Amino acid sequence: MLVEFAVENFKSFKNYITFSMLSTNKTGLPEHCMPLMSSEKGIQVNKLGILFGPNGSGKSNLLQALSLMITMVTQQGIARVTQENIVHPPFVPFHFSTASRTCPTLFQTIFEWKGLFFRYGFTYNASGIQKEWLYSGKPEDESLIFMRHDADSIEYGREAEKKLQAAREHLTPFSLLLTVGAELKVSVCQTAMEFFAANVSNLSSLSLGEMVEHAEFLPVFSTLLRFADIGIEQVESQEEQGRGEFPIPKEMPEDLRGAMEVLRKYAVEQHEKKAFFRHTTRDNTLDASDCVLPEDEESQGTRMFLRHIYRICLALRNDGIILCDELETGLHPLLVVGLLKFFTSVKNSRAQMICTSHCPVLFSREIVRRDELWIVEKDSAGQSFLQSISDFEGTQPGLNLTQTYLDGRFGGIPLLGNALLRQSIEAVENMLNMAQAKTAPKDMPAADTPKNSGRLKGKSHAN
Repeated sequence: MLVEFAVENFKSFKNYITFSMLSTNKTGLPEHCMPLMSSEKGIQVNKLGILFGPNGSGKSNLLQALSLMITMVTQQGIARVTQENIVHPPFVPFHFSTASRTCPTLFQTIFEWKGLFFRYGFTYNASGIQKEWLYSGKPEDESLIFMRHDADSIEYGREAEKKLQAAREHLTPFSLLLTVGAELKVSVCQTAMEFFAANVSNLSSLSLGEMVEHAEFLPVFSTLLRFADIGIEQVESQEEQGRGEFPIPKEMPEDLRGAMEVLRKYAVEQHEKKAFFRHTTRDNTLDASDCVLPEDEESQGTRMFLRHIYRICLALRNDGIILCDELETGLHPLLVVGLLKFFTSVKNSRAQMICTSHCPVLFSREIVRRDELWIVEKDSAGQSFLQSISDFEGTQPGLNLTQTYLDGRFGGIPLLGNALLRQSIEAVENMLNMAQAKTAPKDMPAADTPKNSGRLKGKSHAN
């Protein structure tokens, strides 16, 4: 369960900024809050974190920063990084400052996993990992596990020194001590690593058919598809044989023809999992009240809705974090609200969702807590910064947060230049006039009226 994420010098985030999932003392939607088991002070953490802001403000960059940290922690270990084959993670500092291009990027997460509290982070640049640290214990009293100043200078906590000494010899410029320690079965590193491993998923490579194959999720798929009121009663996965129907030119050399024949045979033998949707109409007069359609014939919104359901079920089962850029893409706002209510109402799971959105409906106090709403903006220097809605004064109960946001009182909306819009219209009109002038017949009188223009004046043209 993520408590806090910090980033510095990554893309549009030049300065150190903190994104928090901590619940404030503001009341409302208690089902959105989860207690920290490692704390004795009743600290609670939110299930949702939703980022609002104009296009290009840096919302997606924050998700990419957290995603990159998760990827680096799960990949920069012994088995994947050797002196002969060092994996270089992307280093994308803030580019609008010459000094920032040589400064390291910083990532830090504060999280709880299996009742244990952790604070873990590192800095790196194009040369490799610069610093790395891990603390554990309680939020009120954390203890040092290790502090890595460089590959040759590592400070250990009293209990971890002997266990982590063997990890030093496996460190390379781009390997992480946490990852190496987990692979060497150091228990504290393994537990911390489980948090990151639970949040790794390559959903882009999964087809809808493969998602629907999860039998444990099928009841949820069918129920929520009926909830969406799109006429779908059920979804199932079927195996579809590859066609392999690509032509082989006769003039192709004999050796290449043989290779192409092998490829065509392989394509025919392939079996692809596809999702099929059973539609039911309410009109009994039709010849077929039930119809099964393949996923290719469904709308983008239907397919996206099913993908969201799968991701939510997976996160709820694994206590994972969903990172979603523009949650409402392809979906009606009421469907987005339904997904969030479904996600936040499930008990016995410590899953969380962090997403970006442009859907102002979510500012309703009945849907999202104030401390779950964040505004992301850029300053005149191109630096992104963020602020929680709960930090704004005057957000007392009864205030229409949706209208307040649209009115610009929270910021995070584009400042559209109407004068520039008019200039763009004029530029296009000039372009069209010039194009028409070039294509018009030279002998056509400019001001003449067509002879049959009487019908345009309402005159009858009947015989």
